[in-house]
Amino acid sequence: MKKALAFAMAIAMVVALAGCGQKAPAANSAAPSAAAATLPKTASVYVGAKAGGVSDLMARAMTTYLQSSAKVNFAVVNQDAATANQSVLAAAKDGTGLFVNHSGIIVNYLSGAIDFDPREKLTVICEFGDLGDQALIVPKNAPYSDMKGFVEYCKAHPNEVSAAIQTGGMSQLVMGLVSKECGIQLKYVECASEADKLTNVSGGFIGIANCSLSNAKQYEDSGMLKVIATVGSSPNDNPSYPKWKSVANQGYKVTINGSMFLFGPAGMSDSLCNAINTALKNMVNDENAKKTLSGLGGSVQWYDLATSRAHFNKAVDDFKAIADSVGMTKKK
Repeated sequence: MKKALAFAMAIAMVVALAGCGQKAPAANSAAPSAAAATLPKTASVYVGAKAGGVSDLMARAMTTYLQSSAKVNFAVVNQDAATANQSVLAAAKDGTGLFVNHSGIIVNYLSGAIDFDPREKLTVICEFGDLGDQALIVPKNAPYSDMKGFVEYCKAHPNEVSAAIQTGGMSQLVMGLVSKECGIQLKYVECASEADKLTNVSGGFIGIANCSLSNAKQYEDSGMLKVIATVGSSPNDNPSYPKWKSVANQGYKVTINGSMFLFGPAGMSDSLCNAINTALKNMVNDENAKKTLSGLGGSVQWYDLATSRAHFNKAVDDFKAIADSVGMTKKK
């Protein structure tokens, strides 16, 4: 069920512990049992994004399940990205302050958008979701309705079509790959949140943006914008949205995807992390979580503590290769 964390050139996600920045237990069988740690009665889960976006919806699906399975009262706290980062860095190591973010935080680090290495300052607790595909959205009156028309227009009007990005973040990486592989020049504008992207594209103020499939469908069905392509780790069209064609199937080698992680501050005990991780194990069978994540174009995942950490550390190397290729890397 897990789609490999892959970016242009179909980089495969493999489980590799050697050389990782954040050390995992030597073997899963040696990891402490869930009973070895006491979970807090209440906890905050920080999300560095507005309500309604992919990160927020995945966090709420996760906390709803975890609240039931672990009997902990969770509150999702939406903050701007910088504040959420500081909240988790300053949180106690007792599990009362956790953090949900996708692997784009690696891009933030590599690009210099954040000044800390997440392998050193955060504790990976669980990889619990595959982000799946996203939609590339354009204004309803745009003079293009597919990738070919978009590319032809951009080549005839270099640096005129505006693209929504978060500087140093995943959306800049997406647009950087689109520009590189399509041979076009876009005009980047700062527009980080999904809600703001949808508002500005539907209003005709921004020429292209990436967003979740579910929100894209809602806005397209309402006649507020158009979807010209989907993009994900697979070059194939998304079977849940058959009317849309992937960028790759339209002739351009752009694939990108990521995973959703639950983090804590550095220094959390492995026994506590394992207890939280284990409490998430059966989320893959939870109908509410599956419905939420599939609607976003992704899927529920679960990996044990050692594997989650190995995946995150391997992703740092994979992202660096892509960030290097589009000129985003500042951290070496």
